[in-house]
Amino acid sequence: MVTLSQVVAPKKKALEAALMVLDDQMAKLRQKRAELKEVTDKLDALNDDLDNKQTEKQVSRQFPSIYC
Repeated sequence: MVTLSQVVAPKKKALEAALMVLDDQMAKLRQKRAELKEVTDKLDALNDDLDNKQTEKQVSRQFPSIYC
């Protein structure tokens, strides 16, 4: 006869292994999200800089005497 602990023990081990894998994958995901945030922040800064330069260029074309 199979006891309850004989059925549950392997499942507990499998659960522990799966949780360890999950923890590892979640750590990797957090790292990648942090890297993505850095890239996104840099991209936002570059886009802001581009917008400012385009505005400045537009203004300089409208009022060339100010920038001469």
